Amino acid sequence: MRGGWVGSTRRRGGEGARERGSEGARGQCEDPTCTLLFVDSSRSHRRRWCSMDRCGARSKMRTLRSAQ
Repeated sequence: MRGGWVGSTRRRGGEGARERGSEGARGQCEDPTCTLLFVDSSRSHRRRWCSMDRCGARSKMRTLRSAQ
């Protein structure tokens, strides 16, 4: 997994808000049922989910099933 966890917290402010810090961009998971924040240490700072194994996989599966 890329980046680290900021922690489990409730969302505050606008959806998808990203904040730049010394350790990387902080973001909120795009899964509407998830309340986790994460640190995006990728080069492009385009991370979308707290965990690909958890929220990313569920989101991709929903997209696949809706296309069928």
